[in-house]
Amino acid sequence: MALCKFKEVMKPTAYLLPPRQRSIARFMNLSKTVKWAASMLGIQSGFNEDQQKAFDFLNSYKGLIRELGIVFEMVNVLLRILKNEGLCYGSIAACIEKCSLYNGPIYPKIERLICRIKDYLQGEKEKLPDSQTLWHVSSDVIESLFGLYKSRKASNSLHGVTPFALSLPLFTKTHRESSTIHCDFKQALESVFMANLKQWNTDNLIVNQVNRRIQAFKK
Repeated sequence: MALCKFKEVMKPTAYLLPPRQRSIARFMNLSKTVKWAASMLGIQSGFNEDQQKAFDFLNSYKGLIRELGIVFEMVNVLLRILKNEGLCYGSIAACIEKCSLYNGPIYPKIERLICRIKDYLQGEKEKLPDSQTLWHVSSDVIESLFGLYKSRKASNSLHGVTPFALSLPLFTKTHRESSTIHCDFKQALESVFMANLKQWNTDNLIVNQVNRRIQAFKK
């Protein structure tokens, strides 16, 4: 795929190129890539000669693409159950039941994966104190919190973590009309000064790389 993108990027076939992979954790979030590959196999009958030549390599991986497609479909089904219902006896039983729908002799690797998932779920079930216990097992809230923080902080990676991190508690508001934190914002604005923020920065954060760069080039 990387070679295909390199060769076809400036050609008429460029509009069909696969989605960009992450620069960090490159092999995470491959579901979009697998979905693209499956879609390409579905429409390749309408390709012209140049398109057939550029993307013919996908035909060599039909089995793998199909197998990974089933894996991602199954995992998404299980995640939907666990994120919405939490970890409890009922959700574990529902997940194991869903796994049986994807089990079969066609893909031995999927069969082994299902066995590992079932063993993991049974192990987690044993940690639950009783049938009435419900544990929240989704990190989506935390990921959304830091995603919001990253979207608003400085785009220059050299800035690192700045005092803007102090805004994180404000993003945890859970309701449009009320907040889970009780803070007198007026009093805070009147009593906290830039000198306080600079001191907090000095006490808690590492040296800002942007400032070090500015000071270095001033010499």
